[in-house]
Amino acid sequence: KGILRESDDLQYSLPNIQQAYLSITNQLGEVFGENVPISENGTFSAQYNLGTDAPVGNYAIEVRRSRSSETALGYSSFRVAEYVKPQFEVTSSATPEIILNGEQAVFAIEAAYYSGGSLANAAVDWYLESRPYFYTPPDEYSQYSFDDFDYYLDSDRFDAPPVRQSGQGQTDENGRFELTETIALEKENTSQTVTFYANVTDVGGNLVGSSARLTVLGSTVHSGIRPERYVGKQGEAQNFNLVVLDRDGNPLANQTVSV
Repeated sequence: KGILRESDDLQYSLPNIQQAYLSITNQLGEVFGENVPISENGTFSAQYNLGTDAPVGNYAIEVRRSRSSETALGYSSFRVAEYVKPQFEVTSSATPEIILNGEQAVFAIEAAYYSGGSLANAAVDWYLESRPYFYTPPDEYSQYSFDDFDYYLDSDRFDAPPVRQSGQGQTDENGRFELTETIALEKENTSQTVTFYANVTDVGGNLVGSSARLTVLGSTVHSGIRPERYVGKQGEAQNFNLVVLDRDGNPLANQTVSV
């Protein structure tokens, strides 16, 4: 399906054509080509059925005014892959789900055949990734900010998560693999979500992956701040409300807070 529009310096209008040529190509050349009618609303549609012997790989879709035209009006693509039903499953876990900076965590996987029995002596490739963790308080404290975040200076916190560690291993006779790691926060004492990824490969070269995650906190408490007014005037005092919550979101009394 597609929509055609004429563009004149960002001014869009309906195209003055009744049909367009749609083609699908792969590494072997054009596998589908057809003139498709353009509706009064500038839309078109076509259908192509992939055969059971269709080559795997990338396919390109192009729409041109005619088959001989060299200028594409639109372009898209899709990929054809071969699916092989896995013969075994892999489950993963991270224990405990929440730890403090510098504490130990145990990451584990279990691999077993769907037909029954453990997948022993299988190769394991694992790695750990980390992302900043943003605390979600209870609803009654949702107006408070609990994150020390600068949208200009900290934009890199939304980049692709860095791989903090990786390695290889092997499942034991029970199809289990365990990894015990001491998790330390990487910078500025910022709490993080750490994700454990593991890919298991059997003797036939079949690969199945799984993942689990945990949260690494920089403190046993969460401190939040909320202004009473979001717009102030120069020279006028502004009031801010502070709150300290425990790990379960309960308020803590008699806490010393630096502002």
